[in-house]
Amino acid sequence: MGRRDRHPGGGNPRTVNPTISVPDSADNLAPWADPGTTATPQECLESVERNGSYGASNVQPGEAFCLLTVEGRVA
Repeated sequence: MGRRDRHPGGGNPRTVNPTISVPDSADNLAPWADPGTTATPQECLESVERNGSYGASNVQPGEAFCLLTVEGRVA
């Protein structure tokens, strides 16, 4: 197994790309398709409704996510 195989984040082997998870495995997290723009609350809600999951792994710099809180707020 090569060094790259042990470090799927690539680049510096000491760098580990983080994982994001939502408490209670709720499907309240969704990637925002256009990180160069700011999603409106309605767009984020629609993204969560279409693509919601409980987590994201190997998150890369610059990626953006929408989150629905347990209070029903969108972030």
